[in-house]
Amino acid sequence: MCEYCGFSPCSDNCEAIQLTLQQIFDRRFERLRVDEVITEMEKDRIDEVIAELEKQF
Repeated sequence: MCEYCGFSPCSDNCEAIQLTLQQIFDRRFERLRVDEVITEMEKDRIDEVIAELEKQF
């Protein structure tokens, strides 16, 4: 039996299920933000490399 809602299995609106879903969403969102930061860093690096190559030619 669930300690939050008292049902077994949990009811659909159980706090434990809602908390778990929110944690999963938060983690996925954090990963997306990290991916965006990496992409921005890669773009900046690509721009630097292009600028260096343009200087050479």
